[in-house]
Amino acid sequence: MRKAQVTVIVITTGLNINLIERLLQSLAQQTFKEFEVIIACETNGNVLQNLCQSILPSNRCIVIETGFWNRCRTANTAIMLAKGRYVALLEDDLVLDDKWFEFMLKSFGKYSKANVACVYSKVVNPLGSESLARYSQNKSLKFGMKIVHTLRVHTALAIKRIPVFSLAVLCKRDVLIKARMFDPRPEEPIVGEDYDLAIRIYKLGYKTITCPEALAYHYSRHAIKRIQNILRIGLKWWERLIMNEIFLFAKHIDILKFHVLAYAIYKSVFEPINVFIRLRTEFTKLLATWVYSIRGALVGLIRGALTKDLNPRR
Repeated sequence: MRKAQVTVIVITTGLNINLIERLLQSLAQQTFKEFEVIIACETNGNVLQNLCQSILPSNRCIVIETGFWNRCRTANTAIMLAKGRYVALLEDDLVLDDKWFEFMLKSFGKYSKANVACVYSKVVNPLGSESLARYSQNKSLKFGMKIVHTLRVHTALAIKRIPVFSLAVLCKRDVLIKARMFDPRPEEPIVGEDYDLAIRIYKLGYKTITCPEALAYHYSRHAIKRIQNILRIGLKWWERLIMNEIFLFAKHIDILKFHVLAYAIYKSVFEPINVFIRLRTEFTKLLATWVYSIRGALVGLIRGALTKDLNPRR
């Protein structure tokens, strides 16, 4: 078998078999066929190996069951094993348009002299927006939400024109290695690891561009999942989630400046209100959510600001 030009890395716990099957089926429909697949999981390795080989019999399928229960370390293991020049980093709840690879690789060819390291596809959520304000007819609420959202780190990234991506992206493997891949230090729950990697790639002087022709459908309900985890595990889980996200951005205080503090305020003051409304619980729960959120944001802010970021490989 000829060496694949692209390695597809599916980052998953291994628990969402139906979602992974749907993604693999969309890979089987690709017009571009020269890719290998690595499913980077924590459990159900044998099941996923058989599933991958049955859906993609002509492609090389590798399943690595690390047992780390840490998406960053598991993904890094897969990147190190990848043979392709390009690596597609994919969430397990994606479905790709059948010309996804074709369009993404054409973008690399079009900007071959522009020092492009990653191409990010257009991501559409068929399930719709989870924003509470989206379905409200209250104009004051919508306006207030717009003001509050200016505190989010996304605003700073847009102002400073720092390109970022989520896990529907195709990158040059050698640049991922040079950027030291995902930061392995946070423990689960982890969020923001993709933005952190994109910022470190930007700091190395590489470019990330968007390919609007390549469509990835993201069947995601992040807000609902987080509420379910709070109910199932408790507010300590929520505290760790905020701590890790703020940590990953606070490492970049050198370029994000005061926006890191603004985002910490957003996550610790305004996000708890969002949680409180979705939980539909008593006011004391809101007070408790504030306490856990503020503590998580403060710890993440201090740790991130004092932590030396990963040194790039030379």
